[in-house]
Amino acid sequence: MRIWKRSMLIIGLCALILSSISAVAETDGTGDLYHQIVTETGLSWDLYSGEKSYIDITDISYSITDSQATLTMTLADDIMISEYVYYYMHLRSEENSFYQALYSDEYGLITGVGDFAGFYTILDNPISGNIFTATFNVSDPNLEYTAWGWTGEFSDFSNQGGEGWLDYAPETLAPWFTAGGNDDGDENGDGDGDGNGGTTPPSGTPGFETLAVIAALGVAFILLRRKK
Repeated sequence: MRIWKRSMLIIGLCALILSSISAVAETDGTGDLYHQIVTETGLSWDLYSGEKSYIDITDISYSITDSQATLTMTLADDIMISEYVYYYMHLRSEENSFYQALYSDEYGLITGVGDFAGFYTILDNPISGNIFTATFNVSDPNLEYTAWGWTGEFSDFSNQGGEGWLDYAPETLAPWFTAGGNDDGDENGDGDGDGNGGTTPPSGTPGFETLAVIAALGVAFILLRRKK
């Protein structure tokens, strides 16, 4: 039941960040994790001052040779094997079509959404030290793709809430990121940029978000079934 509650929180978080993505493969600075607080009334984020280098992304990239794609995420420290820690990578072509790779607690898999629906494969030994690698065949290597990813560590959640620690690459896709250079926790865009995120999630669920939530739900069910 605890795993399920964490999975549902992760699915909700996916819905917050997938509204307008056009990211490219790039490096990501260290020390940019955020602490997420979940309560009965909403979410809030604060820049995390501690150290969780095993979820601190330094680079995410992809390459395609013939029809074989390789997604790679590099962390600041060795990847943590734990049911509380998740590593996600996405390779997106069009708004509603993407591949997603997940690793958590010694299980890794890739699923497809949209035009790639029906694609599913278990990843064999995707972890080596601080690197998460997913290699798979894409249906059309000639499409224009973008890569992005996120990591998270989550506590046990109750009906009253819980907490998590997260990193995104690129950070512009994070739910706490505010265009215009301020992210002080209010919603009027005139903050002082002290590093705190919005206190309430965005409203609405665009089409791409809906598909991403469904996809994440499917992955959660697969992981839960394998853990039993």
